[in-house]
Amino acid sequence: MPLYPAPSNILITGPIGVGKSTVLRNVLTYLDNRGVLYGTLFTQPVIQDGVRVGYTLIDSSGRLCTFASEQIVSPIRFSKYRIDVKAFDQFGVAVLQTMLEKKDVLIIDEIGLMEQTARLFRAKVQQCLDSDKLFIAVYQMRAGWFSSHLGERRDMCCFVVTEKNRDRIIHSIINELDKILKCYNF
Repeated sequence: MPLYPAPSNILITGPIGVGKSTVLRNVLTYLDNRGVLYGTLFTQPVIQDGVRVGYTLIDSSGRLCTFASEQIVSPIRFSKYRIDVKAFDQFGVAVLQTMLEKKDVLIIDEIGLMEQTARLFRAKVQQCLDSDKLFIAVYQMRAGWFSSHLGERRDMCCFVVTEKNRDRIIHSIINELDKILKCYNF
């Protein structure tokens, strides 16, 4: 718990392909160097023969759960993929719950549109935002379900990565992290 009120959520956004995940990897290196205990839930493309065929969730321990594929049987479709909502509502929720219980910092890369029908996952992400843990997330600008209510929050810092600032923005994020981590006695 922080010593005094401070932002406890850092959000990173920007256009597709601008380098948000690269910026986050630099944040992870910084946290590693500080010895901070964090957990991750990442979204990764599934590539076969050089072609993206779906997406998977991967946690800090390397456990995988595919949530988007042309082979998934589901009425929910996003682009050419069928979405397995259970992947978010079971696997994703369990990973986030474990992170809430055992980690000092919670990290998601990335929150996007495919999660919008995963009611339980969305509620757990909200719980992470509302927790007393430091929460860092990369999110797609067009993920309206996530970003629509962020404007009212006073407990976050949002960084927008652009082509012009992507090599410098890490310094601003680390400066903010330094302030937050001091509040948490790290």
